[in-house]
Amino acid sequence: MILTLNDSIRKGWWKSNSSNPFNEHDVLELDSNLKRNLITENGKKSGIVQLYVGKKLLISNLTLTEWYLYEHK
Repeated sequence: MILTLNDSIRKGWWKSNSSNPFNEHDVLELDSNLKRNLITENGKKSGIVQLYVGKKLLISNLTLTEWYLYEHK
C-alpha cells in the first residue's frame, strides 16, 4: 500500500475510468470520507486507497477483490 500527499487526494473530485465504479459512484469527493488510506461511507469502512500517482487514484474494496481507477477531475 502506498499513500502519499493525503491532502492532495482530498482536493478536487475524482472521476471513474471503469464501467463499474467504486460503490456505484462515478465521481468521488474525498473530503471527510478519507481517514489515512481508508474510505468511509456513513461511518463504515468501504474501500482502501491503494495507490496515488499524479492525477490517478487506485482504490480497492475491503476484500481486495475489486479494483477501481479514478482520475483527478
